[in-house]
Amino acid sequence: MLGNAYHNPARAFQIKKRLYSSNQHTLATMYAIQLDEEASFYDRWEKVLEKSLDKSNLKHKKILATLHEWDHHCSSSSKGFFWIRTFREMVIKSICTRLFSPCLNASPQFHLGRMDLDEPIYLIVTQQPSYLVDPSYKSWTAELRAVIDAMIREKPERLDGDGTWGPCNVSAVQHPLSKALPILGLFLDMPKMPNGGDLDFAPKVSGRAFGASMRMVVSPGHEEDGIMNMPCGQSGHPLSPHYRDQHKAWLDGIPTSFLPGETKYTLELIP
Repeated sequence: MLGNAYHNPARAFQIKKRLYSSNQHTLATMYAIQLDEEASFYDRWEKVLEKSLDKSNLKHKKILATLHEWDHHCSSSSKGFFWIRTFREMVIKSICTRLFSPCLNASPQFHLGRMDLDEPIYLIVTQQPSYLVDPSYKSWTAELRAVIDAMIREKPERLDGDGTWGPCNVSAVQHPLSKALPILGLFLDMPKMPNGGDLDFAPKVSGRAFGASMRMVVSPGHEEDGIMNMPCGQSGHPLSPHYRDQHKAWLDGIPTSFLPGETKYTLELIP
């Protein structure tokens, strides 16, 4: 397994850039790094998508207009990010499924997701070697536009909506019991809310069913000034007022205290 499933270093690079941006960080600036939604990793894919669009196609022109509004972030209100992120994923999947088809046919255990394929596929779609193009399209322009058309067919509602990322990245924290009995979700699950961030390539890690299990910033000896966020709440009892009491602060990135407050309840275990 050596050399398998290494993660792309883009997120680590961006965190390092933020750390080295100052000689003296504070609790607030360290906390801000954990909420950083700049999506600079996707800048080059935005250029590939824009170049691949058919400017005479009405649907493609709508995507182009949304790209022009992109703020280079993956925040909940960011426009255009959905198309860039989806385009990259579909291009990688389409090309790799074709090029690795002998491996996929020979071994059901062969899994493309275990490899960091971003760099080689980016080089292919930008250098566009003729011997690697799909023979059924005969040109890279046609192949990439076919990916864009497939993307539109899968999400046609995104063309006429507000185009923001949040509704596509809804936080859906689900209790294990509600997965077996969905009706229990009304009582056990956290509220579904639009969220910013990205699963892999932004410091703020966020997806539909995945995110930071905790955010913590504390300076030894100054614990009273520390910050801690946690999803859900402090109690595991769904009828407790503390079952969901931390969730909104975690979603919205509102700093909450590292130290506990005044004791209100005590749980005593009696054998």
